[in-house]
Amino acid sequence: MMSLSPFTVFAAITLASCSLVSGFNLGTAFGVPKLTQNPSLLKFTEDQSGTLLNIRMDIGATVNDEKKTSNNGDFSPASRFAITGLEVQLQEKDADAYPHPKMPGVDGPHPELSSGARALKLLQFGSFISMNGLEQVELENGCWEMVWREDAPAGSLVCGFDLLHEAKRNDASLTPGKVYMTFPIWTEEGLAEAQDIKKEKEAIFKKHLDEKDLQLEMMQETSNVLMKALHYRNAAAAAEKMWMTDLKTIKMVPSNDEVIHLEKNGLLLTTKGLVWRKEEKATFKPADHTLLGTAIISNPV
Repeated sequence: MMSLSPFTVFAAITLASCSLVSGFNLGTAFGVPKLTQNPSLLKFTEDQSGTLLNIRMDIGATVNDEKKTSNNGDFSPASRFAITGLEVQLQEKDADAYPHPKMPGVDGPHPELSSGARALKLLQFGSFISMNGLEQVELENGCWEMVWREDAPAGSLVCGFDLLHEAKRNDASLTPGKVYMTFPIWTEEGLAEAQDIKKEKEAIFKKHLDEKDLQLEMMQETSNVLMKALHYRNAAAAAEKMWMTDLKTIKMVPSNDEVIHLEKNGLLLTTKGLVWRKEEKATFKPADHTLLGTAIISNPV
């Protein structure tokens, strides 16, 4: 497995509100004040009571699914496996009635941004196909929380579990311990705002990309050494402006077909999130997190 640091773009969007990873932070990008809880957080949380989610975990998957070879640092297909059929129900009551994993929001550096750990009912274990046939993944002591900063366009829905036994297929494995899944959650207005900013940045990025390509083409065509140097400098300047648009970060804002509507309060839940873990005695600081793969939520049932 690998550190989250190569995936700060996606992870920071996914874990934005409670700053679970380093890198891009929705609060900073959209000029949001820090360390104040969304006034609607508790209502948002209570409204999710009874929500059922069917989750597929792709263990060993990187954020970008294409170009997976063992030579470029990504996982090879042999080191991936899918866990399907995990079904959970979000509940309103506190999770204090039973032992459960510590959570990155309420037990992390900014507990004031968390709804607190809530009970999560496991309706069906996930399963996968191994050389031994169909195997169940025994996740226990589930809980969940919502973390959201005031005025931030997105919050985070985080689920935590204890994995009792190793789940292994070829070179990919989940070892016993704490396993977390995190998904961005938006208001309709917040997502629309983020999508508008994304669209603007994409247009700016394309403008600088076209300029860079033009300058490189002109550099290739001229035989004048001084002009080559000038075009190269112009291309480098355009490339720097491309980088300054921060498109690699903002492009992770989901499109409308990458979210599902939560009926009770009109919130939008991003269907793609992260599966990650930390060691028992580790903190919730970014350096202590390990990315395990991705998680996909189907429509609530």
